[in-house]
Amino acid sequence: MKPIEYPPPPEKLSDQRWWRAIGFLGPGIIIASVSIGNGETVFASRGGAIFGYSILWCFFLGIFLKGAQIYASARYMLLSGEHPMQSWTMLPGPRGWFPLGLLFITAICLPFLLASLSLSVGSLIAWIMNADGDPDFIVRSWSTLL
Repeated sequence: MKPIEYPPPPEKLSDQRWWRAIGFLGPGIIIASVSIGNGETVFASRGGAIFGYSILWCFFLGIFLKGAQIYASARYMLLSGEHPMQSWTMLPGPRGWFPLGLLFITAICLPFLLASLSLSVGSLIAWIMNADGDPDFIVRSWSTLL
């Protein structure tokens, strides 16, 4: 595997004055701000209701790791011109084992994620509407409609 060679940083970025480097933060910060918080709003409140403060560290760790991963992948895309998935196919071992492993894990976990998200939102809608009747039927009906 050929080692990655990064180009030298521009003079503005090498300068010790931090305000000159602000213009270089754009893409990574934008991608991180768009991606962080897309599902945590529902799952954090649901997890807090079930487990209390004992699970709080898990959400902070997840948000931190997600931000680091998004920032690093955006930086890699900008500097190398290729998607991180392409570089993962060059890892030692059978070609493409890591992306296929991620696909396998995602295919197993995604149905559970979507079911729990729709059940959480269905419970919220049933609670907001103050629906009468069998609560399980109402929550599952709203979950199915979502």
